Amino acid sequence: MPSQNAPASVGAPNAGVLHAGEHLDETSIIRVVPAFAGRDYRWGLPSLVRGLERAASLVNKRFPDSMLSVGDMSRKSGGEIGHHKSHQSGRDVDVGFYMTDREGSPLYAQRFVPFDGDGVSSAMPSARFDDARNWTLIEALITDPSLRMQRVFVSAPLRSRLLKEAERRNVPLWIRLRAAQLLQQPKTGVPHDNHFHIRIGCPPGQEAYCEVSPRTPSRAAPPPTPAPRNRYGTTQAPAAARKRLNPASQY
Repeated sequence: MPSQNAPASVGAPNAGVLHAGEHLDETSIIRVVPAFAGRDYRWGLPSLVRGLERAASLVNKRFPDSMLSVGDMSRKSGGEIGHHKSHQSGRDVDVGFYMTDREGSPLYAQRFVPFDGDGVSSAMPSARFDDARNWTLIEALITDPSLRMQRVFVSAPLRSRLLKEAERRNVPLWIRLRAAQLLQQPKTGVPHDNHFHIRIGCPPGQEAYCEVSPRTPSRAAPPPTPAPRNRYGTTQAPAAARKRLNPASQY
């Protein structure tokens, strides 16, 4: 069982809770998309919060005046959010795309803006999908040694744009391969053509009660009670279970 003040992701992304999470605050480089500002679903594991802050800082350093646009993360104590199938255990966050206007200046909207494969939005004709800044964000997340990236949901046409941008920049092959593995359009549900859905894996040492993958069906039983400590004072799962639950072992 996690100690009272220890951050923990308990259960699955779609059937879990968040223990002692951290709040993501607005700063000069992080904005909350206005459509999501009325509800405080911006709690997550500290590793996710810090990773987003570092990524936003890196994009801003390379492209001045850039701000990361954030939607929903999790409730303070996790649990179900009615309009999401996941976001329950502090490991998920929705991030709006970096956009420009026709002249190439940064553009920010009141809500997430959908884009076609050509990088243009029928919902906001003046908007353009910013290949350079969006790839910089993805690369920052992938190469962050403190993040255990598990998945970035995005539509297939936009995935192709991002991988082409990485190839154009001659990004090291291992990063491009990792991006190709992480960037995926969901097999069911919305295609994610208006935002990134970022998910990190279970933190080290939480394998006994943190579940990597969503449960099926999505509204499954409540999250399990964390495993009791054994006679050695740990909650370490058996080796076979660690291999199954540890996202790093899958790559």
